[in-house]
Amino acid sequence: MPSWNAMRLMLGQAISATAAWLASSAAACIVCGRAHGSHGGGQRAITGLCSSCTNAIPWITRIRCAICGRPEACPDCMRRDVTFFTASRSAVRYDETIREWLAQYKYRGNERLAPLLGRFLCSAYDRLIRELRQTYGDIRFEAVIPVPVSAERRMERGFNQAEQLSASVAVHAGLPLVHGLVRVRHSGKQSYKSRIDRIQDTKTLFAGEASVLEQFLRYRLSCTSSSIPLRLLLVDDIYTTGSTVNACAEAVTTALRRIEPSLSLELYVLTLARS
Repeated sequence: MPSWNAMRLMLGQAISATAAWLASSAAACIVCGRAHGSHGGGQRAITGLCSSCTNAIPWITRIRCAICGRPEACPDCMRRDVTFFTASRSAVRYDETIREWLAQYKYRGNERLAPLLGRFLCSAYDRLIRELRQTYGDIRFEAVIPVPVSAERRMERGFNQAEQLSASVAVHAGLPLVHGLVRVRHSGKQSYKSRIDRIQDTKTLFAGEASVLEQFLRYRLSCTSSSIPLRLLLVDDIYTTGSTVNACAEAVTTALRRIEPSLSLELYVLTLARS
């Protein structure tokens, strides 16, 4: 049996080795695994990312379409018959970098990306608030509603990415997270469908969760007049044509107006990425 001094030495070596391993792990980029190194290229440092991944983030810095926030000319909003949301904004462009990061997060179990992507979305929320206050003054939202996934998708992934992103925004903004939507059926991946197929498929894909929305609205009406606009924020991971979030906005609007027909309502959309 080793002496107490020898055991103490071995224990100290083990602790030192563990500390070194943890330091090495902490210094590794959560996306690519490389060492953080120095941050350059004009981008501010982002905790958990190396300089290369930080500089690859395709932030949306200018908006051309006032409705969907697209940085390029947008035919989708012009062709849509009815838009049930006031405006949508996104944090980043859905390029190859973000496609890969979302694939790691959603399909390959890299859950360390959840807080990072949540911070991206919170940054977009802050920009949205600043934009709205320039026009409307002291504006605020009253709840965050995540876009639901089907039971099959949740079982496959083990989580709803929009729900996790919504929770980040809700905590950041100090707002309640209201599960006011249900997905009434499973559908194939929207990313594989044409614009027309997306629109047709999403028309009957969602419904308002009546009991949840009624409980929320009754409480709200007990302290606020129905003539004062109720502003809600829908959250999803990707905005492509807008058919999914528009269907969600329609479902929430329909459910709330059944409860209170005279309700003044404004729905906004926040997504992580914009294609």
